[in-house]
Amino acid sequence: MTVNTTTSERQPVSAPTHRVVAVVEFLASDPSRRPSLAEIVRAVGMTRATAHAVLTQLCAERWVDRGEDNRFALAPAFLGRMAASVRTRPLVVTFGPSIRAAARDLAMPVFLAEREDASITVADIAGDIAWAQTGMRIPIWAPLCREFIAWERSTERAQWLDTVPEAARDAITDVIRTVGDRGFSVENLGREATEVMATLHSVHRADSAPAVQRRIADLLIDLMTSDYRPEDLSGRVPTMSVAVPVVTPDRIESDGSYRVTASLVACPGATVDARRIDHIVERLREAVTTTDGATTP
Repeated sequence: MTVNTTTSERQPVSAPTHRVVAVVEFLASDPSRRPSLAEIVRAVGMTRATAHAVLTQLCAERWVDRGEDNRFALAPAFLGRMAASVRTRPLVVTFGPSIRAAARDLAMPVFLAEREDASITVADIAGDIAWAQTGMRIPIWAPLCREFIAWERSTERAQWLDTVPEAARDAITDVIRTVGDRGFSVENLGREATEVMATLHSVHRADSAPAVQRRIADLLIDLMTSDYRPEDLSGRVPTMSVAVPVVTPDRIESDGSYRVTASLVACPGATVDARRIDHIVERLREAVTTTDGATTP
């Protein structure tokens, strides 16, 4: 993987600052990864000596930690500053207390996913999730983000479905109809589910052509079991996540139409009783509707 080199092709105003930014951006693109010096050199395109000097200074400033295995990661102090910055986002301020209360009541992680153009951002997390970190971006690609797409205008929904391979299009269309009818999505905890999420995140942030990104997403559709049908929600159900859409007042038009702003997502990450899913949905909806001005379809 390489970081975006669009700006590096221009003459930087300050070359030393540019190098520091390149290293920090690479480490921040996936805070869970601990790359070696050689991996950082390949990713940011600078000499080993220069990368070593930059990392030495970043470690001295406590922005980066160097482990005993000589691998690097953003330091807890720096990550704390990043988290504090994220918490200033309006939706995070609005929903932060609600998702933390819901996580305590449900005894499972809950996160806020905020829509930003062609992707959603994991804006805030209450609890620990193996496959997600605050600030992680997930592309709005089929079959993901169903709780956003199910209420889109027909033209936008059709565009999303048009990216699905022909063989899977009818099944995904039924999934969207199901999500819209019942008002929430339930992600199957398939064996490959967490790997697919991590891979899609990596593909989306990589500096690769949109056609390549879309092709990889098409291949991943075959690996990912999507939403449950109503008749499947009985007995014990392997459940990765349950997502309830959020509509804020600024997204409601005068004619009553709206666009989903965000979603609250609970992550059991386990096999649960179907009645437990009903309880999760009720608690997430309560978290939405008790927040000033917000509603759920």
